[in-house]
Amino acid sequence: MKKFFGSSFVFANLLALGFAQPSFAVQPSSKPSSKIDELNQLLADTLKPLNIVDASGLKVSEASLVFTQLETTDAGTKALAGKLVYDRKGSQRNLKFSFEGSYVNPQDGTDPALALSAVFNSDFVIQMTNAKSFEDLVKTGENDNLAAIAKEGFDMAKGILGPVESDSVQITTSRTTDANRAIASASLVIEAKIDFADPRYAGREEVFMATHTKISFKVGKDKTQVSVEATPNIKASYFKKDQQGLKEFVDALLAKDPKTVSQLQWIVELVNSFAMDYTEKANP
Repeated sequence: MKKFFGSSFVFANLLALGFAQPSFAVQPSSKPSSKIDELNQLLADTLKPLNIVDASGLKVSEASLVFTQLETTDAGTKALAGKLVYDRKGSQRNLKFSFEGSYVNPQDGTDPALALSAVFNSDFVIQMTNAKSFEDLVKTGENDNLAAIAKEGFDMAKGILGPVESDSVQITTSRTTDANRAIASASLVIEAKIDFADPRYAGREEVFMATHTKISFKVGKDKTQVSVEATPNIKASYFKKDQQGLKEFVDALLAKDPKTVSQLQWIVELVNSFAMDYTEKANP
């Protein structure tokens, strides 16, 4: 299971680049007409190493990260939305996925909102969870893979949110069957809520990144969908004015800040290396 969450983290990092990381020092091919156009041009140039054509002219891999909304103020990022698409064809197997994300912060004292969604081909999930087949992945009883995914998802949620207590997290699983009573799909939902009126959390507002997080995981025979809904905690230390937030990262990206060039290069190389191993090796 760790392979699945680990690989998902790699691709989530690539999407997060647009939300939070600076880019390569690459000059756009034409003068952009707006900040979002400039951002998208920089990202297109940055992702060129992930767009590969073989000697015969056939596309081996395609990658794009496009932002459709970008609004910042002196107080920080007010709205951001984008989509990442990746498709690679290999000698052993193919890899195809998409990520979409949005972040809205009204900056009027009300809670911000973060939403992420991803779609993978289910073959990828089966391979990364070491399941033998779709049926093996969604089976019930002994060696229940959904239960194992739930445990690792809970541990991952704690790593993101902070030291949340077990009874603040609700985990539910469900399965649907076809006409032959075979499992057609399986779903897993992990939801965590932090109530600062609870004595266990009182006075610890700076520790927790979000007050509410819901992670949904649905696997079918052809595709797997993962979605995340979160209410970021604006009292967390991450959101303090002396911390580098989304606005500062976007500004740094557009300014081609040299300090973060190596970070972006590393993540792009990591995605490319992982995708090559997965699609070309018999046992990645």
